[in-house]
Amino acid sequence: MLESAPAPARGAAATSMDLTLIVPGLAASVAQARAADDALARFARHAAPATIEGDSLAHATGAALGLADPAASAPLRAVGAGLDPADDYVLGADPVALVAGRQDVRLEGAIDDLDAADAAALIAALVAHFADDGLAFAAPRPDTWFARLRRTPALETTPLDAIVGRPILHALPRGSEGGTWQRWQNETQMLLFTHPVNAAREARGLRPVTGVWFWGGGRAGAQPAIGPETLALGSAGAAGDLLRGAARGAGHPADAAPASFDGVVERLRDPGLSRAIVGVPALAGSDALPAFAAAWADPATRALERGALRSLSLVGDGVGGVVRWTATRPSAMARLRSFTRRHALALPPEMSDPGA
Repeated sequence: MLESAPAPARGAAATSMDLTLIVPGLAASVAQARAADDALARFARHAAPATIEGDSLAHATGAALGLADPAASAPLRAVGAGLDPADDYVLGADPVALVAGRQDVRLEGAIDDLDAADAAALIAALVAHFADDGLAFAAPRPDTWFARLRRTPALETTPLDAIVGRPILHALPRGSEGGTWQRWQNETQMLLFTHPVNAAREARGLRPVTGVWFWGGGRAGAQPAIGPETLALGSAGAAGDLLRGAARGAGHPADAAPASFDGVVERLRDPGLSRAIVGVPALAGSDALPAFAAAWADPATRALERGALRSLSLVGDGVGGVVRWTATRPSAMARLRSFTRRHALALPPEMSDPGA
């Protein structure tokens, strides 16, 4: 006779806990790990078929937090980066590299290697240029910029992570004021193109900052705060700003995410928690997926199997969209059956799979 799963030990996390791990680059790593000994095989035994969660990890993170408008993430990201937006309307204004081709302009990527002095000089130029337009700029970190204004523009924007590597024409600011913001975006390009900071960067073999990307606009007070039942922990840098901002906005400690699942176990034992959203560092390099599995996915899956979690979700991007995998606590019989089959985590069938 099969024994049922053991009850959680005294003081362990309750079975009502849902854990979501936000993992930049996970979908790309999974697409490349097609062998039967997939690093995430234990989790894959219990996971439901993957679903596509749009094309922006920032939006998916906002949805996991329960934001009323996941697209309006800039104010909370600003709070997470250490900037007080007060009651201003805030947009992301990330420094980017734009590359002109024969038929289009592509956003090559964000510029993340600016030093503080260079970022300050570029921000000062933008502030001076747009002072009469009521548009201010701030850089709480050299790689993280925001634009602020008092009024609320009629504007729709495209998340930065949804346009990297792609032509920008279809993703430029839209809405009744879209033309104004497109003009401002062109002005930033012309202003930055001739800036001495960029000339010096090119002389050192570094990519110049050839534009800013406006996105995610909103006001901090327009988003309801996460409740005491939610734990939000962000990874270092820009990737974790939204999670840290959500925590700070609710008056919660904005702690850095630990290096492994073991580091968050004590926090999960809080009887007042029912869900946790944790951002982990982006996966990069051939050993990144096995390292993530060992530090996070495998121990979290074991917690799921013994009833210390109600559900475990992995959310990641990297192949032209955001993918979510979710597993709920399996029964003893389901666990037994799962070990008789070979498993590898898979992308949704409709998503391009470069590893297939």
